[in-house]
Amino acid sequence: MTEVYARDGTIEFDVRTMIGQPRRGPEPPIREQPAWIELCEKLIVNKCGNTQFQIGVNFPYDRCQKIKTPEFASLIKKSFIGIMPLVSKL
Repeated sequence: MTEVYARDGTIEFDVRTMIGQPRRGPEPPIREQPAWIELCEKLIVNKCGNTQFQIGVNFPYDRCQKIKTPEFASLIKKSFIGIMPLVSKL
């Protein structure tokens, strides 16, 4: 039997906002936005509510040329290293 539940909400943010990123060619710079990590910490670490979560990484095919190269495995590794500050708080 499948359990039915209601999704209260969804939050998605770019993990690069944890430290910011300078302009890279045509891509705009990414400002550091500590509010996102603080929100996650409040909801997940401090258990302010009945929360379930998942962590994922998106690689847009139209902007990420490394997907089509052998460097992609390294890119995945770097992505997981990038989210470790959040994961280490859990």
